[in-house]
Amino acid sequence: MSRDVATKAIEIESTNVKALYRRAVAHRAMGDVDSAKDDLRLAYKNDPDNIAVKKELKSIKKILEDRKAKEKARLSKAFSKGGSSLLYSDKEEEEKRKAEELKQKELKEKEALEKRKAEWEDECVQRMSR
Repeated sequence: MSRDVATKAIEIESTNVKALYRRAVAHRAMGDVDSAKDDLRLAYKNDPDNIAVKKELKSIKKILEDRKAKEKARLSKAFSKGGSSLLYSDKEEEEKRKAEELKQKELKEKEALEKRKAEWEDECVQRMSR
C-alpha cells in the first residue's frame, strides 16, 4: 500500500526524495532489494545529504553483500573437489564401487588360482603314487 502511494507521488514529482525513500523501504520489506537500491540511488543523487537515505542505502548494500557471500559459499561448495561436493559425490561413489568390484574380481582370481594349484598338486601326488 505505501509502495503504491509513493509510486503515485513519484509519478507527480520524479525527484521527490521522501517518496523515493518510502518506496525503497517498501520494496525492501517486500524482498525486492534491487528495486529498493535503484530508488535509493536516485534519492541519493537528488539529495546526497539526506541521512535516512544514506543509512537505508548502506543497509541495502549490506543485504546484497550478504546475499552475494552466501551465493559464493554455496557455489564453492557445489564446485569443490572435497568429499562434501554436490557435483563430485556421484563420481566418487562410482569410483568406490569400481574399486570394490576390482578388489572382488582380484580376490576371485586369486582363489581360482589357489584352487587350480591345489588340484594340480593333488594330481601330481596321485601320479607319483601309482
